[in-house]
Amino acid sequence: MAPTNADVAETLHFSRPFSIIWGEIMADGNVREFYFNHNAAYQKFDGHPITLDSAALSEFDTSATDRLGALVVKNTIHFLFFGETDTPIVIYDYYYPARTDSPFYARYIVIDPDHFHLRREWGNGLATFDFDSVMYDTLDQNSFVGIGDAGYRYLQGGLLHASMDMDSAHIKVCAHTDDVRNLNLGLLNFAKVSNLWNCAYIEGDELKSVSIGGVLTESTGGTILSPRSGRSVLFNMSVTPTITIIELGGRITLSGVVAGLNIDAEAKFIFDREIGYVEGELIGVVHASAGIPLESIGLSAVGQFNFHAGADYSFVQGQATVCLYDIDAFFTRASANFSISGGLFFGLNVPKEKAWVLYQQEGLRFGISPSLLPPRLTGFYAFTDVTAGLNFILAGGEVEIYIGYGAFESFGSGANFCGSIPSVYMVGMLGVYVYGEVLLGLASVSVKAALQLVGPCPGGFEGELELRACGLWVFCASVDLKVGASTERGFYITI
Repeated sequence: MAPTNADVAETLHFSRPFSIIWGEIMADGNVREFYFNHNAAYQKFDGHPITLDSAALSEFDTSATDRLGALVVKNTIHFLFFGETDTPIVIYDYYYPARTDSPFYARYIVIDPDHFHLRREWGNGLATFDFDSVMYDTLDQNSFVGIGDAGYRYLQGGLLHASMDMDSAHIKVCAHTDDVRNLNLGLLNFAKVSNLWNCAYIEGDELKSVSIGGVLTESTGGTILSPRSGRSVLFNMSVTPTITIIELGGRITLSGVVAGLNIDAEAKFIFDREIGYVEGELIGVVHASAGIPLESIGLSAVGQFNFHAGADYSFVQGQATVCLYDIDAFFTRASANFSISGGLFFGLNVPKEKAWVLYQQEGLRFGISPSLLPPRLTGFYAFTDVTAGLNFILAGGEVEIYIGYGAFESFGSGANFCGSIPSVYMVGMLGVYVYGEVLLGLASVSVKAALQLVGPCPGGFEGELELRACGLWVFCASVDLKVGASTERGFYITI
């Protein structure tokens, strides 16, 4: 026996050499006993930190056809997300010259016991992972895989059977079930979901995101959303440490909606737990179906609704248009259309660019000019827009009337004479549009007039007049005049 400063290095799976403090090498070259230094600070196995208990070399079996000998390491393994194993693990790191290709590279790993248990609850119960059978990944010869259960606070009905694949930097946990689960968001029993799948992505010691998807199922009651009978509604949910996002789309039924109305909707909800706000948006089309008295004349409604509630600002706003078309009530060769649109905004300290209901939207000709408003809005606004059209074979026309009104609190934004004392200012708008044509558009004329008023503090107005006339479909002339005054633009005239 003789002391030595030699090391035993296996660089494929272990990050550092194992130091030999005493060993026996016979004159014929055979190796007998070796004593290793158990101080293995910063040692890692497949990238995972370990606490070394002992290291040794097994007997070298020259008669073996594959695994000739092994570096035997007894240790506990520390996983950044799950923590340390609950039992010591013995790693048999075999010399395996029969396979020099990937992923073996002449090494083969076996562990004893062949499986162990890992568990972690994350985010105060937001997610729970319990894997009772974690094994070495013998196929990839790197890190570990596992089988167990995963559960999420939003999904009620018990844990999901899950599989896990990990390396030193990342963990992927995925599950699937055909069982029906309740999707519950705190006080809201949101929907029932089937064909459920989910995957969690973990980096280091942090759960980065959880993706959940499935199909909404029909509910006998107690949920906010359910699909129309015989229809599918796809559902996706993404959860990060700070934000939860829910998206869905399809033909749905909202709780309390009367039978016979088909709702094609897309919805998105965002919960930001770090900044502290919740917001959502719903865009949908409602059609009358069989059994509704107005189904034969094509009753439909298009709507958009969104909201934001937080410490920074809060608002709720929405707009809907109810349309009737193909009304042959007057003459067999005449048709008419009629629509009513309405919008509403309530806000507290809202950046004015967020208040889309106040401004001209697609399908509408009128809206408040942003230059008449201060940077932030506290108050309400509502509008009604009525459009009616009548078409004969040789002539047709359309009339649209817009009325908007509201009241906001002013802190003297941009107006010197307003001072710093809060006051209330009114917002109002009246718009009229008239269009007529003859001989299928051979000649046409349209007039649009609008007047907007705000005041008394800040005060301003904007008037608009548009005249257009066309003949033979291609020869057109127009006059556009806009006159206004605001704290943002001053007095202006544009032609």
